[in-house]
Amino acid sequence: MVDTEQPRQTQRPDDEKQAARVHRSPWKRLAVSLVTLILALPVAEFVSRFLISDEDLNVIRYSTMTFHVNDGYELIPNTEEDGVRINSTGHRDREIQAVNTATRILMLGDSIVFGPGVAQEDTFPKQAEEFLTAECINGGNPDTGIREQIRIFKKRDLPLSPDIVLCCFYMNDSRPPAGFRSEFVKGNPIVRFTKRFPWTRRSMVYSMLYRFYFSWAIADEASRLPVSRRMEWLEIFQQENWRGDPDTLQDLIDAAQYDWGAAWKPETWPEVESQLNQLNQLCTHHNIRPALVAMPVSVQVNAETERREPQEELKNIADEMNWPFLDLLDGLKRANEGEDLFIDQCHLTVRGHRVVAKQVAEFVKKQGWDGGVE
Repeated sequence: MVDTEQPRQTQRPDDEKQAARVHRSPWKRLAVSLVTLILALPVAEFVSRFLISDEDLNVIRYSTMTFHVNDGYELIPNTEEDGVRINSTGHRDREIQAVNTATRILMLGDSIVFGPGVAQEDTFPKQAEEFLTAECINGGNPDTGIREQIRIFKKRDLPLSPDIVLCCFYMNDSRPPAGFRSEFVKGNPIVRFTKRFPWTRRSMVYSMLYRFYFSWAIADEASRLPVSRRMEWLEIFQQENWRGDPDTLQDLIDAAQYDWGAAWKPETWPEVESQLNQLNQLCTHHNIRPALVAMPVSVQVNAETERREPQEELKNIADEMNWPFLDLLDGLKRANEGEDLFIDQCHLTVRGHRVVAKQVAEFVKKQGWDGGVE
């Protein structure tokens, strides 16, 4: 009989080490991985600071604007798109001299002041110059709120030494900074954590990972929504029953809570007042005369039921700060015959800009500012 039993092989030392690794506790492997990661992160942070700038990580550049993850949108000087020209100081305006020879009025605001859909000379800051001896600067910044506008005012507008600032507040200017996109991920725990502890963004590695995650989170949530939260009001708006029905008008306002409807929410106004007080302090420090202008939503102009609660809130804030206040609503309602005043829910037609320009000019003259501010 042939003996088929194989001779027993002696296990080599290398095999013993391999077997030990295979049977090592998963907790030990996890601990080693964590230690490796902790040691690698400072190295990655050190290297990234030499190879990657904040612009690369947190700034998205478009044709005439940048979007900064922390600060929102801002116009790019010396750019142009579809005939819209941004000058060397970052304004949609002609070139502005460093030293002003006439009274200089800055009209600070969002895209309504900027004037999409009309030529530069047809925006109300430029049309207002026809009725005034003062120089009027278009300080509109699309897709911004009051917080972002004040940041841009400090960076871009103060060097021009304006004599007067007309803060043109639209009904959605209380919305969060860094763009309306932040509404999509409002409930996301990672986004909430980063907003609560903004110092985490000082890390280049964290900023890079967060930017990718933030973009993914927005795309993921947006893909599961029929419309963006900002535009949930659009269906009711298009039906137009709100023009004569007060209940439907209230439904429309409620549906617009993430956009212009925010101006009807009581919790909006403490933050607005805080931001306007910051602007007031800046103007006081730089000897600039401020005023507040209430820009209505077209729904307020076209509805039969009067809903001017936001204007009343703005008037109270202006009175507390001793600012002159201009409410454009009545003038637009009086002019609301025949040719439309609005391109959409807020942006003005050429005629709409003309109506506003006349009201602004009359307001400036009434304050005695056309010939200068003492």
